[in-house]
Amino acid sequence: MRQERRKAAHQFGTPNRIINTEEDAILATVDRAIQATPNSQVIGRNGELPLLSFFQRYLPYTLRAATGFFVTPNGELSPQTDLLILDARYPLLAENEDHSVRAMLHSVVWTVETKTTFRSRDFSGMWANARRVMQLAEQIRGYGLASEPVSIRTSAFAYRIAQSSEATIRA
Repeated sequence: MRQERRKAAHQFGTPNRIINTEEDAILATVDRAIQATPNSQVIGRNGELPLLSFFQRYLPYTLRAATGFFVTPNGELSPQTDLLILDARYPLLAENEDHSVRAMLHSVVWTVETKTTFRSRDFSGMWANARRVMQLAEQIRGYGLASEPVSIRTSAFAYRIAQSSEATIRA
């Protein structure tokens, strides 16, 4: 009996089955952590790791995904960043056993703060970290708040929000 061959090609404009499966797996990992422990640090780390792994699998080889810090030319250390998207052409300054890194500012393309559940009260801290990243980036001409377009992007990623979108916007 002949098995019907599945089409490998993705049809433009339709959901990608592989990415949908990735999404389901990431959400299952986060849900499992939430059910397994009340410890917010463990839950938070289990929200960061699957997203980090996803980016490590799908980013082109010229970019790398990591968690950690970056150092400016003046020697200042950034806030801890859940997800750094780095230009892989630059060497890391350090990598720890847990795979967190210390990278040079020149290599940073994007920073992402991750929340398993976003609450209005999280916004001010997330904004303060993003603003600090952009201020530190100003040490390199063409980066940071003063330039247009900004060379380092900052984003926030949340698996869920704890309140309505209207309440989040008001925060």
